Amino acid sequence: AASLRQQLTQLVSDRLQALPMQLTQSIHELDETRVHYDMSSCANDWLTELGAVVKEQLADDKLGNMFKRTITPRKLLTVSQWAEQNRIMRTGTNLPGPWRNANAPHTVEIMDALSVHSPVRSVSLMKASGVSGTEIGLNWIGYVIDHAQMDMLHVVPTLELRDRTFNPKLKRLITETPCLAELASTATRDETNRKDMLELGAMRLIKSGANSPDSLRAEHIPYVLADEVDAFPWDVGGEGDPITLIENRQKTFTRAKSFYLSTPTEQDLSIIEDLFERGDKRYRYIKCPSCGHQHKLEFKNFRWRL
Repeated sequence: AASLRQQLTQLVSDRLQALPMQLTQSIHELDETRVHYDMSSCANDWLTELGAVVKEQLADDKLGNMFKRTITPRKLLTVSQWAEQNRIMRTGTNLPGPWRNANAPHTVEIMDALSVHSPVRSVSLMKASGVSGTEIGLNWIGYVIDHAQMDMLHVVPTLELRDRTFNPKLKRLITETPCLAELASTATRDETNRKDMLELGAMRLIKSGANSPDSLRAEHIPYVLADEVDAFPWDVGGEGDPITLIENRQKTFTRAKSFYLSTPTEQDLSIIEDLFERGDKRYRYIKCPSCGHQHKLEFKNFRWRL
């Protein structure tokens, strides 16, 4: 036992000597949030490698296996990976069955920017209707419930829309996706999936309307999903615009995340347009069927024959 302890101590000590340099080399930018995610990813890889090394070199196979299982962290999982592994859609879709990223490849980068270990702080999706924006949001909700277990605020334009459209979609997400359905029995789900809040495990999903200052006056929340923001009022009960009220709920979290999405309305008066302009303004590029050139999908590029 003493020799095994000594061997284990030596293996860990040898790996620890290289860790400070590995952490330093993992830092590519001096932004606080990005530094955190880069170092977290490095530490995750280091622990995984340590477990594999100890298992391979330790004289006692049983102890080596036990050490590896104990020290190996949970795999870093992106939202798109979670969706492809877990999301099932049985109703409300033209493609019932498991979620497949190949059916909506434009959604992958957006979803992955919302992952726990992504350094992206805010995602703004200015979109046309019917391009899977709502499904991206539902995939993120499922990922947070099952994987991240962090509190989330979901905001739609009105409380009526919350009750009429979002709550039924949320119920389908939970009942049709096995890993989410397992988190709550029917009885528990009836008690916790209220109109204004869902509680599963350690996380809460607070369901709000942008027209209700009371529903936005929640505790501090790290994650926010705001759907159809161009239908939000410019002022909520004299307390200011809803985007500012939402952002105030996240101030105490250095690694908060926000996902804003909407079909744009009037140019220069559009909330989603303003949010899009604040970011790095990425576009979806479409391949020309004739020459293969990748271009933005704009009306001036359309060519057709009658």
